[in-house]
Amino acid sequence: MNQADGLTVDGTPAADYMAPEELRDLVRRGHVVGCHTHSHVRLADTLTLKQYEDEIVGARARLAEILGAEVDTFCWVGGEEWAYSSTAQRLIEAEGFSYSFMTNLQTINSETHPLWLQRTNIEASWPMRQVRTYLSGIMDLAYRGKRNRIEQRLSA
Repeated sequence: MNQADGLTVDGTPAADYMAPEELRDLVRRGHVVGCHTHSHVRLADTLTLKQYEDEIVGARARLAEILGAEVDTFCWVGGEEWAYSSTAQRLIEAEGFSYSFMTNLQTINSETHPLWLQRTNIEASWPMRQVRTYLSGIMDLAYRGKRNRIEQRLSA
């Protein structure tokens, strides 16, 4: 995780991430801690099978070891259309993750597939007007075309 220079693999200061004991405390208090790849890389079509395995399977194993608990939730990095690949999707399914989150704004209901959960990203710095717009449902409609293209991409 942390490199000798105090930065993580993606160049983020290590101090910006939670320590293992903080993660374990969250789990003890009932929070779900999920996998989000090892090096925060987008799971684009350009990766090798070995890279997909390290980013998904390896990251899950490392996190489970830190937590001392099973990790059954995955969240895709990014949200750009090119950041989703059918190879990664098949690996997430084969690994038996119970839930997988994407960032393509859509209401989740009882019919939503648990490996296709669309989340809405809200930034703390956004003005309340922008938060209300995102949560109103209008953005769900705006993202429909993107969701459809990603679904086709992942089903290939």
